[in-house]
Amino acid sequence: MVKKQSDIFSLRKIERFAIKLSSSVQLSFEKRRAVLFVRETQTTIARMRIAYKTLIKNLTQYRQVAHGTEALLDNFYIIDSALTEISERWRNKEILYIPQISDYEGRSQPRAYQIARAFVRETNARINRDSVVAFLTAYQRTAPLSIRELDIFPDMLRFALIEEVLLVINSTLRVFDEIDEVERLFGRIIRFTDKRNVNFRLTVLTTAIAEKYKVIPAYFGFYLLQRIMQSGREHDLRVINKWLKLTMSRQGVNYARLCDTVTRTEREHTIMISNAVTSLRWLAQVRWDRVALELNAVDSILSRDPSGVFLHLCDDTRAQYRRTIVRIADRTGIHDVEVAREAVRLARIARKPQEKEEDTSKIYQHVGYFLIDEGVKVLERAVGYHPTVLERFRRFVLKNAAGFYFGLIFFITLFSTLLLFAFGGSVEMSFFAIVPMLIAGLILSSEIAVSITHFVFTRLTLPRLLPMLDLAKGVGPSRRTVVVVPSLFRNKDSADSLLRRLEINFVANNDPDIFYALLMDFGDASKAEMPDDELRVHEVVEGINKLNERYPSAIPRFSLFYRKRLWNTAEGIFMGWERKRGKLREFNQLLRGKPTSYITDDVELAARLGYVRYIITIDEDTELTGDSAVTLIRTIEHPLNRP
Repeated sequence: MVKKQSDIFSLRKIERFAIKLSSSVQLSFEKRRAVLFVRETQTTIARMRIAYKTLIKNLTQYRQVAHGTEALLDNFYIIDSALTEISERWRNKEILYIPQISDYEGRSQPRAYQIARAFVRETNARINRDSVVAFLTAYQRTAPLSIRELDIFPDMLRFALIEEVLLVINSTLRVFDEIDEVERLFGRIIRFTDKRNVNFRLTVLTTAIAEKYKVIPAYFGFYLLQRIMQSGREHDLRVINKWLKLTMSRQGVNYARLCDTVTRTEREHTIMISNAVTSLRWLAQVRWDRVALELNAVDSILSRDPSGVFLHLCDDTRAQYRRTIVRIADRTGIHDVEVAREAVRLARIARKPQEKEEDTSKIYQHVGYFLIDEGVKVLERAVGYHPTVLERFRRFVLKNAAGFYFGLIFFITLFSTLLLFAFGGSVEMSFFAIVPMLIAGLILSSEIAVSITHFVFTRLTLPRLLPMLDLAKGVGPSRRTVVVVPSLFRNKDSADSLLRRLEINFVANNDPDIFYALLMDFGDASKAEMPDDELRVHEVVEGINKLNERYPSAIPRFSLFYRKRLWNTAEGIFMGWERKRGKLREFNQLLRGKPTSYITDDVELAARLGYVRYIITIDEDTELTGDSAVTLIRTIEHPLNRP
C-alpha cells in the first residue's frame, strides 16, 4: 500500500516532535511517586465512570446532542473495556517501577506516560501503527526506552486517550450546566415581562447578573442571546439584550463569533472523540508484541550475538532473555540496554575453559548462555548484581537438588517419628511393642515427609521453559527429520491401524522436511522365511503407496523399512536382530550407508532421503499433537539444549 504524501509529511512531523521531546531527558525514580501514580490513575478511572453516568443523566432531558457526544455514547463500551484493562493490569504496582521524568509542574511521573500523553495531544488522539512506530523510533535515537516501558506503552496510550475523553466529557457537562443556568434565568426574565415595572425589574436582574459574571462564559452568552432572539421579545428585553451585547463586545466577541466558536468547539470535540475511539479500538486489536519487536532497543543489541543464534529464536525465548535483563536492570539501576551490551561483550570474549585459546564453542559464544544458563552468574558479577536471599537459596537447592530432596525427607521423617514417640506414651511400653510402632511410625512419617517435600520443591523451584528456535518458515533440509514407528507384521487390521495412525501424525505435523517411516520386523519363527511373509509386506506396501499418492512429494513422504530374520543362538529361533533396539540402531546405520539386515531395496530408499539430521521415535499407539515434531526439532536445535 502506497502512503499518501500528506501521511508522509505527518510522520515526518511526528518524528521531529519525538526528537525534540527526547532532547532534554533527566531520568529519575521514586517508588513513592510510582505508587501515587497508580492511585491517581484509579481516581481518574473512577471520575471517568462518574462523569459518564452524569452525562447519561443529563441527556434524559431533551437536549440537542452534538455528534461527538453521540459517538461517545455509541462507543463507550470500548472506553469501558480500556478502563477495566488498565485497572486490572495496574493492580501490580511493580509494573510501574519504570524511569520517571518531571512534568511541567515539577512532579515526577513515569516517562512512558509523559511521552504517551504528549504523543496523543500532538496527533489529536489519532493513533495507528505507522505513527506509533515513527514516534518511538525517533524518540529512541537519543533516549532508548527500557523493556518495561515498551511493554506498558500501550496502556499509557490508553490512559492518555481516556484523559482526553474525560476532558471532553467534563467540557460537555459544563456546557450543560451553562445551558441549565440560561434556561432558569430566561424563565425569570419572561416572568418579569408579564408584571409592572418591567424595565426596572430587568435592570435589577441585569445588575445581579453583571455582578455574578465579571466575564461572561461563551456558551452562557451564546445560548442567552439565542433564547432572546428566538423569543420574539427583543424590544421588551432590550435592557438585558443591550447589556449582554455590550459586555460581549468588550470581551471582543459578538453573536456571529460566538456561533463560530461553538461550532468549532463541537467539531473539535467530535473529532477528538472519534479519533480516541478509533485509537482505543486499534489498541485493543493490535498485537503489541509484534510492534515492539521493531522498537526494542535491547533486541537490536542482542541481535549482535556472536553465534548468530539470537536472530533465529522464537518469541517466547526472546521474552525469556528479556526477563533476565529486566531483573538485573531493576536491582542494579543500570539501563536494560547496558545489561544487554555487557551480555554481548561477554559472549564475544567467551572461551571454553578446557579448549585451546583460539578455539571457541558456539554454546559459550551464544548470548543466551549469559542470560538463562550458567553464565548468568558471570553477567551478574560483571554488572554488580547481588542476588536476593531467596535467589541464593533457590540456586543452592538446584545445585544440590538430590541431597536437599532426600535430606529434607529424612529430617521430616525423623522429626515426625520423634514427635510421635514423645507424645504417644511409648516410654512405658516394652521393646517388643515399640519396634512395630517404630516401623509404622516411620512409614506414616515418610509419607507425610514426601508430601511436604514435594510441596516445598514446587514452591521453591520455578518452571523453566527450554529455549527454542523459530522455524515458522519450515524445518529446512539441514534439519531433515524422520519420524519412525517400530512395529511388527501381524495381520491386515494391525497394518491398517498403523497406516491410519501414521497419516494422522503426518497431517498434524506436515512439513516438507519431516518424513514418516515404519520400521518393521517379522514375528519370531522357526525358519528365516514363512509362507505369509510376502502377504504381510504387500498389505503394508500397498497402504504406503496410497499415502504417497494422496500426499505427493518429490521425495516420498512415507516409507517402509523391514528386516530379515536372523538366527539367534541364545533364543534358538529366527528373529529380528536385537528386536526394537536393533531396528533403531540399524536404521541409523542404514542412513549412513553401512550394511544392515534391512532388505536390499531399503538401501536405495534410505539413499533417496538424503541427509537426515534427526530421528523421532514414537510407539505405534502414540499420536503426535499439532506441530509437536517441529517443537522437538526447534528445541534440540538451540545450542543450549545440545548434549
